[in-house]
Amino acid sequence: MPGGSPLVSQAVWQPFIKLEFSNQVGVSSISFAVGSVFISAGAEGEVMANPRFMNFRLLCAVLTLFVSILACSNPIGYTLYEGEDFTFSVPASYKTKMYDPPYFDSVTNSEHLLFSNVGHYPYFLINRQTIPSGSDLDTVFTDHMRLISELYSNDFQLISQNQITINARTAIEYIHREFSGEPYVQTREIWMEYNGWAYALICVSPADATPGAIIPVSERCIQLAEGFKFK
Repeated sequence: MPGGSPLVSQAVWQPFIKLEFSNQVGVSSISFAVGSVFISAGAEGEVMANPRFMNFRLLCAVLTLFVSILACSNPIGYTLYEGEDFTFSVPASYKTKMYDPPYFDSVTNSEHLLFSNVGHYPYFLINRQTIPSGSDLDTVFTDHMRLISELYSNDFQLISQNQITINARTAIEYIHREFSGEPYVQTREIWMEYNGWAYALICVSPADATPGAIIPVSERCIQLAEGFKFK
């Protein structure tokens, strides 16, 4: 303005939001800083920008953070399924069926909760059965495997049984092979106890039928099991 100081000499923008991701795959910490937008008014000092504008920017920042957290908890290209006690993240391309209510198998006395990659290999199952009062996971597991081996005695081959840790939880890993039509398959079962239930994560892959052949657990079976988490 002629004969006086201009009303606004310059606009000074400080960074409004700063996001720091400590890990892109599994985010362990997210920090953010919100700055301010000031307008310099010469000798009159600094005044805050329009509050409505600031509220809008803050809303955008919160939404950005929320979307980022969701993206990191369930990667792009994956679908998250949720059961009574668990969540399961699986590639979106996998045809997956959740049984609601659970399908009860009277032969094995177990509930079928989820069937993933229907019609293809490897396929993945989530089953569970009640742990009776006075019993435990080891007993339920042993009784179940005895029943299965009797049902498929001619085609059932034990490969290994170990105690493992998956998602910070102790579990029983049981690997066996069987011939039930084409192809010959190798099955990896992971048994865990939770809320009075014995949960079984079962992954079935095609396998070499050569006796004594060493067949590693497939990477896909490992990834699918790691997509399962208790609440």
